[in-house]
Amino acid sequence: MHIGQEHLLMFLQHRNSSRIDLVRIQMRKEKIMLMYVWLVIGFVLLIKGADYFVEASSSIARALRVPSIIIGLTIVAFGTSAPELAVSTTAALTGNNEIAVGNVIGSNIFNILMVLAASAALHPIAVTPFAVIDTACLIVASVVTWFLCRSKLRISRLEGAFMLFMYAGYLVYICVR
Repeated sequence: MHIGQEHLLMFLQHRNSSRIDLVRIQMRKEKIMLMYVWLVIGFVLLIKGADYFVEASSSIARALRVPSIIIGLTIVAFGTSAPELAVSTTAALTGNNEIAVGNVIGSNIFNILMVLAASAALHPIAVTPFAVIDTACLIVASVVTWFLCRSKLRISRLEGAFMLFMYAGYLVYICVR
């Protein structure tokens, strides 16, 4: 083969590989954009689903004359946490443990330091003696979780079951108080 032909062949191969690389980059950009679209759609559906769940459950509880504090501590809490449950469970099942743990911890910190704080900044919030006890339960649950995380840098199935048992005990407590 002539030297000029070799250069032409190398130029054509380089030119085609550059086009292929550009196509791959464009496909990656489109895939990322699609992921953003799905993220927004999923976020909107989670919020609306939680709203519908809370509204329907609260209506049923009011019809059964369940006190509003019980509705708030159970139904509303579950409805607003259901998306977190879905995200953390999916993350744990797919091996994304940092997302599972970070989602729960970040959400609790955000709820206390942003949601509660912003609400109080807009209008003072009256705190009942029961709310003080519930806050103590939150602190105990947080400390237990901290110890479980520190023990072996993981929360085992048995420890998860223990935490579920603690929550069941808390539900019994708030229903009988």
